[in-house]
Amino acid sequence: VGKSLGPILLLAAVGLCSAADFDLLSAPWTPFHANFSLNLDLVPTLAQMHKRFGVTTVWVAGCMGQWPQLSTAERADLITIWAKEGKAQSLFTICHVGSNDLEEAVELAHHAEQVGCSAIGVIAPSYPGPPSSNQALVQSLKIVADATSLPFYYYHIPAVTRISVPLVETVAAAQAVIPTFAGIKYVEDNIETFRNISAGNLKIFWAANPKLKAMPFGATRFVLAQGYLAPYLLKAANAFAAGDNTEAAHWSDAWDNVMTATRLGDTRCVDKMLGADNGPPRLPLQEVTKEQYDAVHAALEALDFFKIVPTK
Repeated sequence: VGKSLGPILLLAAVGLCSAADFDLLSAPWTPFHANFSLNLDLVPTLAQMHKRFGVTTVWVAGCMGQWPQLSTAERADLITIWAKEGKAQSLFTICHVGSNDLEEAVELAHHAEQVGCSAIGVIAPSYPGPPSSNQALVQSLKIVADATSLPFYYYHIPAVTRISVPLVETVAAAQAVIPTFAGIKYVEDNIETFRNISAGNLKIFWAANPKLKAMPFGATRFVLAQGYLAPYLLKAANAFAAGDNTEAAHWSDAWDNVMTATRLGDTRCVDKMLGADNGPPRLPLQEVTKEQYDAVHAALEALDFFKIVPTK
């Protein structure tokens, strides 16, 4: 049953997960013109495309969105257009406002509320080093959360922030002082911690692959990163919920095959194949070559990708 999911799926019991209301979070790339200026005109197309794929939540201007390479004004402009277009497509729009500069984060949080974002997301300040204690971490998060009445989502990505404080401790302390604390974008492969923080009323978006790994433990919210993977996850998740582990593993393996194909170039260029040209990324990322683009397209075509993912 699948490449590595047999033991995991054998743990599952029908009823642990409902087929209804899976919440799929995508982190859109920030679109640029050929001269690397923001291409805000593409955002309506991106929002429509994510809705078409089956995405329900977007995380705007996060790591995929190259937030460290954007000015404060550019981030504000991006938040403004996504708030409008996300609402138009009934997407829950979490606008990432985190920064190593807490004043910038507070300014962007105010702006996100003014323009109608659904929620704010915050990565902890971590450069040149992570917070020195759980108290410092939570205090930093609280400063930004208190700037707005919007739901607050913590971006937990220790591989980037190098934060070593146990997340369970951070959650307990944050819930005590941040009344708007609503959920976590959980980018860590740790089932035990996931189970502990899922026991309350927070909305936890699981990111690690394979996604099916977390389903026997109640996960129904997932980080896709790339929106075009939504059809694969929905097919896997619904099969799992129906008790069809073989079908669930099939679609999980199909997801892996797509990810392998995109490594021939990058994931940004796939949006172009589906009708949304994000343009070149800003350095230090580099645009794929024509040869890489063609290799990714051919590999995806061999996987019937363009028959599975809706293009219109």
